[in-house]
Amino acid sequence: MVSCQRCGRPTCAECQRPAPVGVQCVDCVAAQRKQSRSVVSMFGGRVAEGRPVVTITLIAICVVVWIGQQLNDKVTIDLLYAPVLSKQDPWRFLTAAFVHSPSSIFHLLFNMYALWIVGQYLEPLLGRVRLLAIYLISAVGGSVGYELLASTPSSPPTSTPAG
Repeated sequence: MVSCQRCGRPTCAECQRPAPVGVQCVDCVAAQRKQSRSVVSMFGGRVAEGRPVVTITLIAICVVVWIGQQLNDKVTIDLLYAPVLSKQDPWRFLTAAFVHSPSSIFHLLFNMYALWIVGQYLEPLLGRVRLLAIYLISAVGGSVGYELLASTPSSPPTSTPAG
């Protein structure tokens, strides 16, 4: 039987983990993992490894909303941003980021392609939570910008936008 290099306890062949010098038992490896700091990116976020989960989720939400827009015009009318409705429907500041032109799939495809390219790069650098926060803050900020720059129509939208 082989002994752990850290604690000296015997460890079986199935449980031993390779170390820089010798082997360690699973308890010492787990204790070391708890003590070690998590990897942080240059932007301060915890490094996201693996698939870009937030990016994929945002793309999936946009695709599901677009399919809903194809099935029912009311989805577009209920989610798009209109300055005249901002006081009574404040959620529109956020939901407008997930609505795309129902009359052209290219609006959705180009936006999702751009999100995929940028998201794959930024998600590992910023971390998942920060990427999601930036996306949602940008969504609200875009609606606020539109609110400030657009002339307010006298009535709420009654039909889907042309494109």
